[in-house]
Amino acid sequence: MINHLPKGIIKKLKALAIYQIIGGLLGLIITIWAAIQYPSFTPFIILLFAIAFGLYIFSLLSGWLLWNQYNAGIQCSLINQYLQIVQFTIGGWAYTYISGCYFSLGVDLTYAYKVTFNFGIISTWQLKAFTQADVVQLSFNFVAILLLVFLTHVKRDLEEDVLLENLLTEEESTL
Repeated sequence: MINHLPKGIIKKLKALAIYQIIGGLLGLIITIWAAIQYPSFTPFIILLFAIAFGLYIFSLLSGWLLWNQYNAGIQCSLINQYLQIVQFTIGGWAYTYISGCYFSLGVDLTYAYKVTFNFGIISTWQLKAFTQADVVQLSFNFVAILLLVFLTHVKRDLEEDVLLENLLTEEESTL
């Protein structure tokens, strides 16, 4: 099945694997640095750091699988990218997870309707709960969206190849 993929697609999958591994490593380094700098830990803060560590370890795993096992790697990479699409802050809750670079466009509705634009090349995260902030923001990461489109097309092509292979195998066995 892997032999049916064009070399250009295989190179892009390998590049995406490297991208996810580097993003995961950078995210882990940033998270370790943030944990070292944090003044005091409560069980809830430990949980938030554990979630951040888990997300970046998942990015590493997704990259490793994409490099070694295309089907499993594509599945994990799709999940990893879905987790990076939406960033929000509302009602004292906040969620941002970026493993790698990002280009986000969104709205800030805190005091007025304002369009926001963010970009960066280093992994970042923000997890907050039960804060007193009255910020209301919603953003979408277009890098993750583009990677999802690419991965979805590759996944569809792989599934079509499997169906074709199965059909050919069934025809050969009936002859």
